[in-house]
Amino acid sequence: MNHRLFTYGTLMKAEIIKDFLLRIPSEPIKSLLKGYKKFPSPYGYPYILPDRNWEVEGILWEQLTDKDLQILDDYEGLFENPQLYYRQQESIYIGRRMTKAWVYVGNPDFFLKD
Repeated sequence: MNHRLFTYGTLMKAEIIKDFLLRIPSEPIKSLLKGYKKFPSPYGYPYILPDRNWEVEGILWEQLTDKDLQILDDYEGLFENPQLYYRQQESIYIGRRMTKAWVYVGNPDFFLKD
């Protein structure tokens, strides 16, 4: 199955995607995620959380396989305890066109802990 993935941090870079997937799945597409805010973290990589007043600019990757997503899930800490991110489907905007894509959303229990 082919998937789309919206990225807003490290995975926006084609060379990073290629390091993990051993290929570049598609041309990067500039896109926008509405209703989220991007935050820096003390770990050196960003995360997003829902906030209806904000938008996040990023890159949309297309033609990802199930295996590609599993590799990136591991990189994004979905199997850590606690999870660093959750992967969920969101509406992504490319100009005026809307499409659905997977997005890694920060886990507030991890990023907002004391």
